[in-house]
Amino acid sequence: MQGSTPWQIILVHRELASIAGAIELERESNISFKEVILCRDRSGHLKRMLLGCGTQFMQQFGGINALNYYFPIILERNLGMTEFMARVLTGCNATSYAISSALCFWMIDRFGRRDLMISGSSLQFFAYIMVAISVALLANAPTQWGAVAITFLFFYYAAFGCTWGMVPIGYRFYIIFACFNLIFIPTVYFLYPETANRTLEDLDEYFDRDSGNSTIIKHSNPPTVLAGQPYPNQLV
Repeated sequence: MQGSTPWQIILVHRELASIAGAIELERESNISFKEVILCRDRSGHLKRMLLGCGTQFMQQFGGINALNYYFPIILERNLGMTEFMARVLTGCNATSYAISSALCFWMIDRFGRRDLMISGSSLQFFAYIMVAISVALLANAPTQWGAVAITFLFFYYAAFGCTWGMVPIGYRFYIIFACFNLIFIPTVYFLYPETANRTLEDLDEYFDRDSGNSTIIKHSNPPTVLAGQPYPNQLV
């Protein structure tokens, strides 16, 4: 690692010192698997593991894979589309999803992962409620409510979520996923730290039992290089 300016050189040396300190600390630590499971270690490894698993759980129970497989079937059997129109709309939905997924690469570090997860769950919850209402009222006005349902299925997919129509409980199935997404909002807010623009050493400090971080690391806080030590405001 090297820097081209005095400021960058200082940051490089501090980053190197931080990495070396973390390696030395790991060598000195002798943590057994039993201590991790019983939460007897300082570094919060069990919490880290559960948060990682929780992210995957929330992603899957948001329903993303279900819609990948059953979207044309939903359009045909639930919303009365023809096979041709269902395939056309499925292709349009895939294009919309690809565009919205590409935007994530720009949005993640700009807005923070926590904010995206919370806002995404909120949008997905709203979309599912609207789809459930539309499917429930479909018999009254098939064309109008079918259009509403399709619109919010597209909306939900763009917000990274999905559903499918192969279960016998009808519109109530969408409410199940709506409830899951509603639960995800406080879960992410209270349990997940912001990792955007953070080093691994910053997160080590956050999970350390003695760090005093009882809440999340705010995205608006300035990132640190050496855990516990902020960047200097100016060169001295």
